[in-house]
Amino acid sequence: MIPLASLVNWLIALLVGAFGIIVYAGTTRKSTRIYAVVSFFVQVWAISVGAYFYTETPYWLVFWNRFNHFVASLIAVFYYLFSTMYPLDRKPTRRMVIGLALLIILEWYLYFYSNIIIHDEGFTLRASLDRYHDLFKSVGPLFYLSFAALFALAFKNFAKSIRETEPLAAQEARTVLIGTIMGFAPPVLVDIILPKLGFYDAYWLAPVLALGWVVFTLYSIARHRILNVRLVFAEVSVLVMSVILFANIFLSEQLVFGVAGRVVIFLAFAVVGGFFIRNIIQKEEQKEKLGILTKELASLNSSLETQVGERTQELTAQRVHTETIIENLTNGIVEYGRDLRIVRMNRAAERLLGVERTAVLGKVILPTEESPALSSLREITYPRGTGSSFGSELLVQEVTVSKPKEYEFQVATAPIMAAGFTEPAGYIKVIRDITREKQVSREKSEFISIAAHQLRTPLSAIKWTLEVILGGDKGVVPDKGHVPLSRAHQTNEKMIDLVNDLLNVARIEDGRFGYVFGVHNIEEIVAAAVQDSISSPKEQMASVLFTRPEHPLPQISCDPDKLSLALHNLIDNAIQYTPHDGKVEVSAREEGENIVVKIQDSGIGIAEKDIPRLFSKFFRSEQAKRMRGDGSGLGLYIVHNIIARHGGTIDVQSKEHVGTTFFVRLPLNASSIPEADETIYY
Repeated sequence: MIPLASLVNWLIALLVGAFGIIVYAGTTRKSTRIYAVVSFFVQVWAISVGAYFYTETPYWLVFWNRFNHFVASLIAVFYYLFSTMYPLDRKPTRRMVIGLALLIILEWYLYFYSNIIIHDEGFTLRASLDRYHDLFKSVGPLFYLSFAALFALAFKNFAKSIRETEPLAAQEARTVLIGTIMGFAPPVLVDIILPKLGFYDAYWLAPVLALGWVVFTLYSIARHRILNVRLVFAEVSVLVMSVILFANIFLSEQLVFGVAGRVVIFLAFAVVGGFFIRNIIQKEEQKEKLGILTKELASLNSSLETQVGERTQELTAQRVHTETIIENLTNGIVEYGRDLRIVRMNRAAERLLGVERTAVLGKVILPTEESPALSSLREITYPRGTGSSFGSELLVQEVTVSKPKEYEFQVATAPIMAAGFTEPAGYIKVIRDITREKQVSREKSEFISIAAHQLRTPLSAIKWTLEVILGGDKGVVPDKGHVPLSRAHQTNEKMIDLVNDLLNVARIEDGRFGYVFGVHNIEEIVAAAVQDSISSPKEQMASVLFTRPEHPLPQISCDPDKLSLALHNLIDNAIQYTPHDGKVEVSAREEGENIVVKIQDSGIGIAEKDIPRLFSKFFRSEQAKRMRGDGSGLGLYIVHNIIARHGGTIDVQSKEHVGTTFFVRLPLNASSIPEADETIYY
């Protein structure tokens, strides 16, 4: 007859073994599979304990005693290995594997070939419960110390993982540690603590309580979705029921369930059956929902395909439309990639540059390109031999090429900025043929220059004649004739000024204005311009005040005559468009790397809409036309070009009926001055 203690332990071994198989098959994580190995040794330990109570000879009592304690030590070894790997699934070091292997070999020797850990004296074939006394008397302290040390190190590893890993992994380690402690404490109580206190009768319950340890740890691992919890529950439930039925069929004499037991078995089957029925219903519902979702997904997919097709057609049509526009533009288009590799060229660019696109697409044109056929493309790519045209802002330059024939181009270089990027994704150059415009402009300037020269000679003669008459050299002029002659003289002076302005504009546009730069005192130039404006006869004169700087200003590189002309025009305009009771204030100061000349008046002001066109040729604001009918609209155009030729800038602040302020900024650094004349067109 099989003892109840043996039967219980072997049933527990079946359950624990089933748990181990489920764990091993339910995951691919190496650390969790090591735990399955731990459960396997728990199963072997339960079998050996059952065999210890079943044996009938002293030899096998000694063997099973040594064997189950050896297996218990293996449980501790592999649990320690599990603690080093979990929860990050770390790979154990070679040194650790070798050390643990040597430890197992050493324990095998100590348990089976020495009496250092297990003493086999005094074993007798007494009643099953009395065998506890012999078993505990035979176990030395080295077993308890080694077993406790390995579990202590394992707990230390879990504590380290909780402190040092990320929150999710730390939570896994914490849950497994708690599950281990909850499941480990009861077997330790009945297997170690109570026997040390002299209570031996509960020893056979240790494997039963060890099952709780396995279940707790399994639950802790499964809680983090390492295992399929429903599958584990179903498999374990079926296994438990199968084991109970097996015991009821073949071991009815030793294991009698009675009415209460059968009720428990019925309820257990009802619960498990209900679980399976509910699970099947849920699966069918999920399958039905999945079918509906599949149909909806297919419908959405079809709709999406239709929308994608329509959108693709729209994008294709837009692309073709854009390509058609670009291809048929009269201006040339050349597109460059980020690495300045040519990626597009339209027909107009081919014609203007005399280059076939098939020969240059995908090619990088270098500043040192020596091919005569690509000279025009090199010139528009690198105006003046540099790569300065490729920047983060729009840049407009004029370029002259000699092939395929003499052309003058206006080349606008614009960066292609992609959303979310600070660096250009490429560049586009728009090439406009301005050869005819430049020719017309030169002819116009030449005509103006010739006409002005032709006009200035008779006007000078008229001026000389009127001055002789008004001076009395030809006799006394009657009072009634003096007034019309004076008006004629003033009108002649205005005509001479207009002719001079026309000549200056023609010279500026032809690059023949004749700048002569040198180092000069800007303060004296401003003072001379103020004095010249005050000395000019005017019908009504506003008060003019020049405020000299507190400290001498540094000298600058400039053309004193041209700069004086520009300042004189600004001051003269301020005087002419300011009532006689108003005032004009002129000042000069040093500001950073510039000299700033400020001309402020309390005159009629300028409308905000007119300020952008203020420096255009022949432009006069409505306020200026109403106050003074005469005027050419060329003065500020000349001023702007003179200041730009000096490397400076001119800004305007104005308000109607309040006044206007001009700020002229001239650089102290001579290197900021352009090397050649550059006309500013508006």
